[in-house]
Amino acid sequence: MEKQNIYKAVLLIMMMPVLLQGCKKDNTQELKDQEIRFLTQYLADNNITQEPTASGLYYIEIEEGTGGGVAAEYIVDFEYTTKLVDGSFIGTSDEDLAREKDIFSETIMYGPIRMMVGFTGVPGLDEGLTYMKENGIAEMILPSDINGMGGSATGYSPSYSTHIYSIELINSFTDPEKFQNDQIVSYLAENDFDSVYVTETGLHYIELQAGLGEFIKNGDIVDLWYTGSFIDGRVFDSNENDGGTIMTVDMPATNYIDAWDEALKLMKPGTRAKIIVPYGLGYGPSGTGPIPPYMPLIFDIDIDKVTPL
Repeated sequence: MEKQNIYKAVLLIMMMPVLLQGCKKDNTQELKDQEIRFLTQYLADNNITQEPTASGLYYIEIEEGTGGGVAAEYIVDFEYTTKLVDGSFIGTSDEDLAREKDIFSETIMYGPIRMMVGFTGVPGLDEGLTYMKENGIAEMILPSDINGMGGSATGYSPSYSTHIYSIELINSFTDPEKFQNDQIVSYLAENDFDSVYVTETGLHYIELQAGLGEFIKNGDIVDLWYTGSFIDGRVFDSNENDGGTIMTVDMPATNYIDAWDEALKLMKPGTRAKIIVPYGLGYGPSGTGPIPPYMPLIFDIDIDKVTPL
């Protein structure tokens, strides 16, 4: 199923950035037996008496949570850390921890990740999430047959390895548009902008510095600086970093998300503006790269120069 493959790829990229392909050996049963021994020892060493579910998942509630529950096809935001039974860290959404444990990757967007329950590509995680409530914390012990890896080896995890997830569930929702709108309303209230213009498409345009001259139009060549971020402030893209290169856009901006063409035509040479982009004008229900599905985006745009046709 295409959606399942997308979510599985996102999780595996965040959890294990270096994927190695090993040669298969004829010691499969030996490795499975070893996994059972290591897991049994881990449970004994940590005084875990929790019985596994029918699938083999060990679900250990740390904090119950105070929000709503979760079911299949809910969209969830959560923080996670994944270890092996020997204590080795193989993945985390915590950037500081990733650096500390020497598993940091420049290609990962750290912080809460968003997925749809039932489509993570990790059966044990899908099951465990349905036992949680918002603001809850749980440990999930996933043997290899339910952690999405099985006999595959990675740069951080040998084949037939049990994975131990620590999960903090931040949000769960079934109506992404309502959830997004609530986020935008909260963001605007917290920042108290002087003026916010909302277009018919739902684009929020906030002018921070007025420009001079004519509005940008089709046929213009626009040079600009920009920073793209999530509502929580995490930056996913920018050309304003050290050594950044100015971005040139040929109008109409049809090679970009829909919001860009609409927003740029509200701007003039010298304009600085912030735009809030609903997911329908951005990357939609699928997301792309570091951008999760159903994610509203914020762009800070500074028009450097406009060259008419």
